[in-house]
Amino acid sequence: MATHEASPEARPGWLTRQFFKVPVQMYRLGLGRRLEGKFLTLTTTGRRTGRARTVALDYVEEEGLIYVFAGYGTQSNWYRNVLAHPRVTIRVGARRLHGVARPIEDAAERCRLVGALHKAALRGAHGPPRPVRWLMKRLGILDYEASLNQAVATAERVPAVEIAPTGDINTKEQR
Repeated sequence: MATHEASPEARPGWLTRQFFKVPVQMYRLGLGRRLEGKFLTLTTTGRRTGRARTVALDYVEEEGLIYVFAGYGTQSNWYRNVLAHPRVTIRVGARRLHGVARPIEDAAERCRLVGALHKAALRGAHGPPRPVRWLMKRLGILDYEASLNQAVATAERVPAVEIAPTGDINTKEQR
C-alpha cells in the first residue's frame, strides 16, 4: 500500500457523483473525442467484486506515461482497486489502451505532477470547460478552481498513479 496518505475528504454527495458520471457516459456514447485533453476514463477491476469499474479523471500525459490523481484521497474506490489489481484500461479521446498502474511514492514527483495539472487546468487545457466549472460551482457540486488550489497546497499528500500503457486496444471510438 502507498505510504502517503491524503487528508480524508468527505465522500461526494449523490448529485456530485451523478455529475462526475457524465464524462463516462459521453465516452460510452462515442463522444470521447470531445473530452480528449479534458478527462480520461479509467477502468479498474473491483478489489472485492472483480467487476469492471469505470471513472472519469483529470490526467497529465508526459513522455508516453499517463498520470491520474485521487482527489478524494487513498479511500477513493478506484485508487484502492488499482492497488489490488494494477492492470487497467484507459480511454483518452479515441484511444483505448491497456496499461499497468503503480502509485507514485515520491512526494516531490507528486508535487511536480499536480503542478503540471494545475497549470494546464488554469489554461483550460484540462478539466471541465469553463462554463461547466461555473455551473458546478453555482449548483454547489464542486468549486473546481478551489479544488485545484487545495490540491496544489497539499500536493505532497495527493495520491497519484502512473499508468504505463502496454498496448492499444484500438484507435476508433467504440460504444
